[in-house]
Amino acid sequence: MPSTFTSNGGIELPADGEKDGVWGDVVNLNMQIVDRLTNGVGFISLSGTTHTLTTTNGTTSDGQYGLIVFGGSPSGANTVTILPNDAEKIYLVRNTTDQDVIITQGSGGNATIPAGAGAIVYANGAGTGSAVADLTATFIPTLTAAGITATADEINILDGVTASTSELNILDGLTVPTDELNYVYGVTSLIQGQIDAKQGTITGAATTIVSDDLTASRALISDGSGKVSVSPVTSDELATLDGITASTAELNLLDGVTATTTEINYIDGVTGSIQVQIDGKATDNELTQIEVEDDTSTVFGQVSGQRLAQAFNASEQQIGVGQTWQDLTGSRSAATSYQNTTGKPITVAVGNTGAGSFGDLDVSTDNVNWITVGNLHPNTGMSAMAVVPHNHYYRLTNWNGTFWAELR
Repeated sequence: MPSTFTSNGGIELPADGEKDGVWGDVVNLNMQIVDRLTNGVGFISLSGTTHTLTTTNGTTSDGQYGLIVFGGSPSGANTVTILPNDAEKIYLVRNTTDQDVIITQGSGGNATIPAGAGAIVYANGAGTGSAVADLTATFIPTLTAAGITATADEINILDGVTASTSELNILDGLTVPTDELNYVYGVTSLIQGQIDAKQGTITGAATTIVSDDLTASRALISDGSGKVSVSPVTSDELATLDGITASTAELNLLDGVTATTTEINYIDGVTGSIQVQIDGKATDNELTQIEVEDDTSTVFGQVSGQRLAQAFNASEQQIGVGQTWQDLTGSRSAATSYQNTTGKPITVAVGNTGAGSFGDLDVSTDNVNWITVGNLHPNTGMSAMAVVPHNHYYRLTNWNGTFWAELR
């Protein structure tokens, strides 16, 4: 009768009369398997996203280790499948990779060991429906089991507390409510000493008060109970109110005013609505009567302020006003476009005095579409000249570099 094997560890069970002469080998191998099951630590390197943890009957295999340390460099969460799926297993697992390790045996459920964590897992060996459970949490004592009813948040209140037991015991038996304790907030010295230093309240029909607070021109005030104190307002300041007939509401018109006395005085002498007067004035772009006198003192009409400014500025756009002729021969090249950005029209003059090629003097508004406004001829000494408005472009298609001048 052939040997059989244990269901979970794969240990060989020789039949009666079997393994004659080789019992030593069988026993030694079984002891190695038992050693793995009880104390063995298996180091398994993971790669990719799947791995098979197999227990093989009658031979040493990775699935027989009691403690398995997963290492390596998996490319993602790695699913480790326990085979065979009908073997019950208990593993101590340590995950040293940077990915989750998911232990599975069938469709009944899995256990996930996060990167850098450990767990005790149990596989029930139920075949295709096998389930793997993480038993770790069942071995961690709870606060409730220890008789502690405080929550984790309540216990964490002590985190960072440096007070001693005797200091904390100051609160023992304290009946003062929180709002009353808060009255000492901001106190910088002995409270009773500060209170004792204060002057007592004078009651009754006082006729004389002796106090360092009674400086010159200070007024005394009293209430219906005859309590007398020194007013922070001087008698001269109180006298300012003498004769005022304005109501409280009228005085409150000044409440929130940020204008200075000088700014308020600007309304002195105003006889009508300020906004109406402002709205009635013409703006810069509205028509303004302009009287232009000649020998007959005739009014020629109306012109807007904007047009008038343009007329005054027109002289600034005249060619030659504020401009000089400049020799640019050394800084200009043929077939290169230049833009007038001077703010005024400029005059460009170019010429050939020696052998050369025909050249056109062109102008453009957009540096794309060109119009020829002059020509140069070789060996004739002829020149070309053009006026280039502000922001327009100009070029010479061919030029031997004789001279190039600009009035700018």
